[in-house]
Amino acid sequence: MIVGRYQRRYLRAPHKGKMLYLDGTHVYSAQVLNISEDGMLVENIPNFPEADELAIMINLPQYPLLKGLTYEDLVMLKPENLSRTIFRARCRIVRKGELARDISNLFKAKVGMQFMRILAHDKKVIEEYVSTFGINLIHLQTLIDSYNFDEDAKLRTRIVARLLGYKEDTKMAQLRMQVSTDYQSLQWL
Repeated sequence: MIVGRYQRRYLRAPHKGKMLYLDGTHVYSAQVLNISEDGMLVENIPNFPEADELAIMINLPQYPLLKGLTYEDLVMLKPENLSRTIFRARCRIVRKGELARDISNLFKAKVGMQFMRILAHDKKVIEEYVSTFGINLIHLQTLIDSYNFDEDAKLRTRIVARLLGYKEDTKMAQLRMQVSTDYQSLQWL
């Protein structure tokens, strides 16, 4: 049987940040894995919400285009100094991963959430984040491809990877695989 691959309705990009959500009178935090204009994938949910619709809040960094920066500018750029946009939205759970089969996997389960109510401005912020992250990811992939042949690429690769949220001590082969997986998940299921 041939399994088809389907193109996503919206591009999505990795987001290695936290999401806050309100369940009743309690606020919880979960790890966001990726985000798109339509929703996000989260994990490490400490309390599975009972409500059909959740109030959420996300802090989204705004990346510059890294390809056009000088080496000196890249070195000076720190993830914690990036401009950030905090936005609120309402979303609903649309996919529960392994959760349906085994409730003991609650903290490991990946949960798909769809934005139900989000401001047009915030949707635009997400679209720009995804677009810029995608361009930067392609740049990082190019740097990795040139890593063994170009000294400038060798210097820039680790810096760009760190800025995009990859661990600095990751071996180059593993980094290549992570970046390739993230690039594929931008557009494909």
